[in-house]
Amino acid sequence: MNHNIDFVDSNIVIIASTFNVNILNTVWLYKNKIFTEKELQGATCLPVVVEVQSDDFRLHIIPDRLQFSINTKYKNAKELLLSKIGGLIKLLPHTPFTAAGLNFTYHVTPSDKDMNKLSRSLFCNEKSILFDNLEEDNVRFGGYFSKDLLGTRFKLDAKPISVAMKNQKKEMLQLAYNFNISLTQDNDQTTIKLNLLETKRLRHPLDVIIEEDDEGFIARTVDFSLFGCGDDRIEAVDALKFEIESLYFDLLEDDNFTEEWLNIKIFLKELIIDS
Repeated sequence: MNHNIDFVDSNIVIIASTFNVNILNTVWLYKNKIFTEKELQGATCLPVVVEVQSDDFRLHIIPDRLQFSINTKYKNAKELLLSKIGGLIKLLPHTPFTAAGLNFTYHVTPSDKDMNKLSRSLFCNEKSILFDNLEEDNVRFGGYFSKDLLGTRFKLDAKPISVAMKNQKKEMLQLAYNFNISLTQDNDQTTIKLNLLETKRLRHPLDVIIEEDDEGFIARTVDFSLFGCGDDRIEAVDALKFEIESLYFDLLEDDNFTEEWLNIKIFLKELIIDS
């Protein structure tokens, strides 16, 4: 049975202890021949973020990460990646890079529109007790896979999604492939400066320690006890950002906390720009 497969996204993410976003302005990017004058039209260059976008790509840089997305219809993605990101990285030899990841996303639409049938055939083990009482047509299945591959940690997150298209919802199976590699010299702990949370900016950088354990990575704050976990450094830092914001919003509800938590509340209110 031939299913419809769409290649919907490809990008590279590079993590650093800190990118010097201040120097990455349009003049510097043009002078060093990273981007053309046309590509820099409409670019955003602020102290906390750099955005450059064209028909072929989108570059997004914040102090702790760089993301470069390539139009899936662009025919020579390798050449574009080497000329833009390769050229940029060569000009930043003292930047403390810690990790990099390649990401590819596909959407699979069942030819018979039956997502239950497709996801069940791929991910359901009928003999396992975990799948008992899941016989209804509205049940959907997915999977997560991970292995060492070609010097990277390969991960595949497969799950059914629903997308609104032309006033109706369309079910697809999303396949998100990730190839992640650590760029540190060893597996000892790494300290980074966190400048942004999920939706909030910080008045000054927050020190975060990233450590590897038997099951992945842990990112923890230095100033108070909070941590996030993930299969790689990127996931761990993202999880910590979520935990910090969640704690912040919880503490704002009232003052019925212990002295320790009230001190953390004061610290976060002074740290987080609430706008």
